[in-house]
Amino acid sequence: MRILTLIGLVFLIMSCNNQKSQAPTKRYDSLMINNRAYYLDSISESVYNAVDYKYPLKSDTSLLDTSIIKVSKQGISIKTKFGEVVLKNDTSNSDEAATYSYIKMITKDGLVHIKGEFYEWGRDFLVSLTNGQKTELWAPPLFSPGRNLFISYFPSIGYEQMPNGIQCFKIENGKIEKIFEKEIDNWEPSEIKWESDTSFVIKRTKYDTLFNPHTDFLRMRIKVTDCTTNKHECSMDQLVLTDVFNSLVDKFQRYPVYPPPPPPDMIFPGGKYKVNVVGRKQYKELLSKIDSTRNVLSINDYTAFTLDSSDLIQRIKYDTTRKNYYGALRVFQLEKKPEILVNIDSLRKLSKFELMRYSRLQLVKKKEDPKFSFVYYGNLILSRVYIDNQCKYGFFIVELRCGFECDKDFIVFVTRGLKWSISKIVLL
Repeated sequence: MRILTLIGLVFLIMSCNNQKSQAPTKRYDSLMINNRAYYLDSISESVYNAVDYKYPLKSDTSLLDTSIIKVSKQGISIKTKFGEVVLKNDTSNSDEAATYSYIKMITKDGLVHIKGEFYEWGRDFLVSLTNGQKTELWAPPLFSPGRNLFISYFPSIGYEQMPNGIQCFKIENGKIEKIFEKEIDNWEPSEIKWESDTSFVIKRTKYDTLFNPHTDFLRMRIKVTDCTTNKHECSMDQLVLTDVFNSLVDKFQRYPVYPPPPPPDMIFPGGKYKVNVVGRKQYKELLSKIDSTRNVLSINDYTAFTLDSSDLIQRIKYDTTRKNYYGALRVFQLEKKPEILVNIDSLRKLSKFELMRYSRLQLVKKKEDPKFSFVYYGNLILSRVYIDNQCKYGFFIVELRCGFECDKDFIVFVTRGLKWSISKIVLL
């Protein structure tokens, strides 16, 4: 057992490497896509406007090559290495009406962009000259800087004939594969721009009850590090959490989010029920449908940091009792850590609660809404763990979301002996 522990410590020390810059932003929304939460970070308009990457530009396209692409009144035919792709026009005044237009050829990628206009809706198409694959899109494609990913989006709240949402595709070995397709029902993606190969920024428009538009700006990350394939990246965080999780959960004061407390009009100041027979009966019926032996705590699927980083830095930097953690603070200021999947399976063995992934909870909530069949104690959002280069001192952030005025944010300071342990928990 001691040998295994030493191996783990050596691995941790080896994993303390060079750090790069990061500017954490506030996260306050998410999209559930294919049973996974994609987080949306709030960014300023100036950050959004500073992103100006576009591909393809006019210089990335070529003129119509009539030896490959033929455009006529009948439609468009495209010669590919795997045969001819034909898109036929239909000029009838019916639901079958279709008109195809040549937009451009993206030279380096061997893709032909075609626009299709139909009876009351439209689509864009990419045709591969390499393999003849035809991919249907909601709108023109926007390629990532590495050109291995592209998105398509369309804003159409109030117009049911067109989808309102985002599509994301990847190109691998010349083949296009859809990563996700998400229709959104409560806001529009008015504009989207790629920020990097792993994130894009969104100009979001919401409408009030009078249909007045309200705009804000978001960042959406579409790639995270998977602990099943990148154990080196995740080992340190998981080791720390495994060592301290049980102690961590015990230190928080918690109130159940569900079931809610009795209605105020049923309770005297001393805590006794008032003579509200109907309300008391309904509340007891609610409690009778809950399995009180199931105490559930959810954990965000992926690590996240949603707070103001400047406040966190000030808390540590100017606290002379935290000098041992200045090295970890420098890592926090300099390193750009990707989000990682939280290995909830290893934590389940340590917790007195029944742990549930947040994405799983949303599925349960959708099925059982508005009531759960268990006692729910809220959600934990865990950040990455920031550790000094000696792998001795570190910290991470816990955001506790449990309702009834117990929502709190904490810095958890940890130190390493034979195992990691909590040295202090500070309320933010």
